[in-house]
Amino acid sequence: TWLNSFEYSASRITITGNGINVTRLINDLEASPAFESAGFSAATQRDAASGSDRFAISAGVAAQEAAP
Repeated sequence: TWLNSFEYSASRITITGNGINVTRLINDLEASPAFESAGFSAATQRDAASGSDRFAISAGVAAQEAAP
């Protein structure tokens, strides 16, 4: 899996890239305390040349408590 772009805006991230088994990325983001409400922001598309799937994923950045 590799990323083609990464954007951070208004407490949300959007990543695009290519990979195999890209649905696992959603699970990995959801398992992290740093992100919430992760999901595909566009349908995945098969890249015939590489055999990978192109993806776009968006997730909220979870509010972090300040250290004491």
